[in-house]
Amino acid sequence: MNVVRILYVEAVLTALALCVVWQAAEVRKAGYRLEALRRERERRTAELQSYRAHVGKLKSPQRILHLVETLGLRLTEPVAGPNAIPGLEREPEALVQTAQGTPHDGTH
Repeated sequence: MNVVRILYVEAVLTALALCVVWQAAEVRKAGYRLEALRRERERRTAELQSYRAHVGKLKSPQRILHLVETLGLRLTEPVAGPNAIPGLEREPEALVQTAQGTPHDGTH
């Protein structure tokens, strides 16, 4: 009976040791995952700042008009509505022609 008791205690201790090792491995894996998520968050934060800078540039009506003039873009639809850019009440073709120095008589 004494041998059975010793084997039982050893089995319980082995099971407990395996549980501790398994939990340590899980904690380590969660730590690696947490570190990867932190790096991803930093990358996304930098990307968000970059996008905000680009949006800030695009919100400037003067910058947009300058780009239209510089690149010689031909806009196809008139700008209208509550989000219209100030100074773009005329047809876009008229703006482009005016920017290029071509007089516009109002006809297409």
